[in-house]
Amino acid sequence: MNEKKEKFHFVYSEEMKEVETNNEIEVVSSPKEVKVDIPKEETDEISVDEDKKKSKLYYSFEARIITRIFIVFTLFVTACILIHSVINHTVESKVVYNESSKNSYEVCLKNNTCQEENITYNSNDINIIKVAFDYDNKYSKKIKYGLAYYVLVEVKAYDKNGDVIYNKDKKLVDDIDISNTGDAVNIHERVTVDYSRYMLDLANTYSNKAECIVSLYLREPNEIRKVSSVKIPLKENNFEIQRFNTSNINKETTINVNLWDNYSIICSTISAILILITLIIIYRTTRLVLKVTNSKSVYEQEVDDILKEYDNIIVVAKDGYEVDNTKEVIKLEVFEDLLKVQSETQKPIIYSKINDIKCEFLIDDDKVYKVVIKESDYE
Repeated sequence: MNEKKEKFHFVYSEEMKEVETNNEIEVVSSPKEVKVDIPKEETDEISVDEDKKKSKLYYSFEARIITRIFIVFTLFVTACILIHSVINHTVESKVVYNESSKNSYEVCLKNNTCQEENITYNSNDINIIKVAFDYDNKYSKKIKYGLAYYVLVEVKAYDKNGDVIYNKDKKLVDDIDISNTGDAVNIHERVTVDYSRYMLDLANTYSNKAECIVSLYLREPNEIRKVSSVKIPLKENNFEIQRFNTSNINKETTINVNLWDNYSIICSTISAILILITLIIIYRTTRLVLKVTNSKSVYEQEVDDILKEYDNIIVVAKDGYEVDNTKEVIKLEVFEDLLKVQSETQKPIIYSKINDIKCEFLIDDDKVYKVVIKESDYE
């Protein structure tokens, strides 16, 4: 023990008298001003820290909640506007359109020459007739349309009363899909009619009126329309070709405009993301409010949890509990160790509140087993 250095050296007052005063020590009065040289870098750092402290604003709990409510409201309103925009973007809308059709033909003779339009033709000289159809439709706005077209030839024969007694049709052009997104529809199609064959087929069977009708049909979502046709007589020696065309100017119709296009997909995706962010903020804000409004500390909550979970084996000592000084006190580290002792001894656990920040749980048996819980343990 003598080898251990003493931490303090004590001196008696009588020994203080024997200490000689050192006259060489210069006593200096308190200076009025002491100048300390601080490097420029340190002064800059100090000034920056002071500026940060001055510029740092206090952000209260109420301000945080109000800010989050404002963000939630803004995001939710924006998502609703986008959803409303998508709904209006995909509903039926009135559209003004201008459509027109025209056809042209070329009558080719058996001598391999062709005649011009709008004249009288001799049926015995005709070999084939070439027909060209053109259809144009212009919409007032860009739309997504589902359309198709086909060309049909019909051969009809009539009795003396004008009733149809023979009717046969055939598609010269099968359905062609022209669905698209835009503000215009254009169709151009050419077909060849074997006039001489149709005429011979009916020559010996039907002696009355017969004709061949070549038509362009437009297949729309709700109906099929004939938009252009030519009518060619088959039982007349000399005849003229009749035409039918469509012309609708400034007509109004109801149609689905821009049905689920890229704009709708983008708006829907953004609105879904905004709603998801809104739900996350609401969830986190609710947790924050519940956490702040819960006045109990972690220590108090822990004690309450123990009392609730093990209330069947815990006895509360309201006025505290005094331990017999003659008994050995064994301090345990955690409450779980006390549970093991209770399981072995079958003695109740006594809860004793020492003060607001400290309590103890103990078992009074031949020995006293106890666990002390303090608020400082949860800081």
